[in-house]
Amino acid sequence: MADEQVEARGQSEAGRINSNAPLAGRVIKPDGSGIGAARILLSGDGIKSARFVYTDSAGQFLFENVPVPGTYRVAVRANGLMFARSSYTLDGSEAGEQIVFTADPGN
Repeated sequence: MADEQVEARGQSEAGRINSNAPLAGRVIKPDGSGIGAARILLSGDGIKSARFVYTDSAGQFLFENVPVPGTYRVAVRANGLMFARSSYTLDGSEAGEQIVFTADPGN
């Protein structure tokens, strides 16, 4: 299991309030094919209890209504595969962009 740190930041413009944004991604093998049934766990700022989803057959996942700003921990587990660690930033302007978790070669 690998943990990915996701930092979600809201805009600091005067008068702008905190909001929610989707956090989407994909879990893939080194050849780009999706890894289905991977468990994705989301915890951190603005979330009272950890949330989890499973990837679909194409390796895609989606968390809706993630409060921003905030810093989040995303953990991925898929049949004993190992994943590289990375950092990602999510703010209101990046809604719709995907985080990609790639299994290490040799898994």
